[in-house]
Amino acid sequence: MPAAFRLLIFALILGVSACQSHDPENLEEVIYLRKDGADMPAYIYGNATSKTFILVLHGGPGGSGLGYRLGTYSDLLEEQFAVVYWDQRGQGMSQGQYNSSDLMIQTITEDLAELCLLIHQEYGPDIRLFLMGHSWGGTLGTAFLVQEENQLLVDGWIDIAGAHDFPELFRTQVPLVDSIADEQISLGNDAVFWNQVKTGIGEFQEDLSAGNDLIFLNQKANEAETYLRNRGYTDPISDKDQNKVFTSNYFANNPLVVSTNGLHTSLVLNDELIKTSLTDQLASIKVPSLILWGAYDLVVPSKLGEDAFELIGTEDKEYIIFSASGHSPMLNEPVLFSGAIIDWIGEH
Repeated sequence: MPAAFRLLIFALILGVSACQSHDPENLEEVIYLRKDGADMPAYIYGNATSKTFILVLHGGPGGSGLGYRLGTYSDLLEEQFAVVYWDQRGQGMSQGQYNSSDLMIQTITEDLAELCLLIHQEYGPDIRLFLMGHSWGGTLGTAFLVQEENQLLVDGWIDIAGAHDFPELFRTQVPLVDSIADEQISLGNDAVFWNQVKTGIGEFQEDLSAGNDLIFLNQKANEAETYLRNRGYTDPISDKDQNKVFTSNYFANNPLVVSTNGLHTSLVLNDELIKTSLTDQLASIKVPSLILWGAYDLVVPSKLGEDAFELIGTEDKEYIIFSASGHSPMLNEPVLFSGAIIDWIGEH
C-alpha cells in the first residue's frame, strides 16, 4: 500500500487531529460535553482574547459542527472571535450509549444548556456567548430560547434561515418552488428539470405525513437552488470555499461515522420536526436577535424570516436579506455575511 494512501486512511480513522493550540489569539481546542450517555465534542477555534464566543448550531438534523468551518466566512469570524463548532447528540463525531428515544428536541436543548455552562466554566464567567444556528440549528436555537431560563445563558441569538415552524415551512415552500419553476420554464431555462420538480412536489397537497417527505422536499429545494445559482441568481461559491467544504466533510471528521450518525438521527428527528411549530412562542425571546436570510432560499423560505423578525419579543432585533444568496448565505456572500455578524456583535 503506498505511503500516501496509508496516511489518508490513517487520517480518516483518526478524524480530527489531536494537535491543539492553547494560544488565546489562535485557539485550537476540543472540549467534551458528556451527558446522559452521549459524548459530544465541541471544537473551538479563533481569537479568545476577544472574550466573545460564537456557538454554532449546525444544520441537518444529521450535520456536524466542523461541517460549518467553511473557509472565508469562518476565517473572518475566527479572526475576531472564538467560534465553537459543536457536534450535537447523535450527530457529527458524537459517540455514546443512549437510546433513539433520547434523540428529541427537548433532550438536545438540555444538552445545549449544559454546553453553555461548560463553556463559561472553561473560559470564564466574563465571556460573552452568542448562539448562531442555521436551518435545523435555527430550530434548535429557537426551541432552546423559548424556554426563558435558557436566555440567561447567552448574550444574543443569530438565526440563519432557521426553520421555527415546519407546517408553515411546508405551506410556504411548495407554492414558492412551484412558482419559481413556472417562471424558469417561461424563460426557457432548464425546462426538463423544472417540470420534473413540479411533478415531484405536486404530490404534496396538504401536510407532511412523514419525515421522509421532509427529506424529499429538502432535496428538491436544494437541487432547485443549484440550478438558480448556475443561472446567476445567486453568487457562486468560490473555489477556496468549495475546497474547504470538501475538506470539512471528508477530512476534518471520519466521514463514515458522520454519515452513519446523520442518517440515523435525521430519520428519528424528522418525524418530530414535521409537527414542530414554535411560532406562538417567539414572543418569549427577549435576547438581542440578528436574523439572516438568503433572498433565494427555497429550503426555508424567507417568509419564515419575516415572521421571526416580526414576532420575536425583543425590541433589539435586526433582519438582513442577502440578495445573491440561497439557503447558505455564508457560502454565497461570505464577506457580507461575516461582516454583518461582526458589526452586530460589535454593537452588543
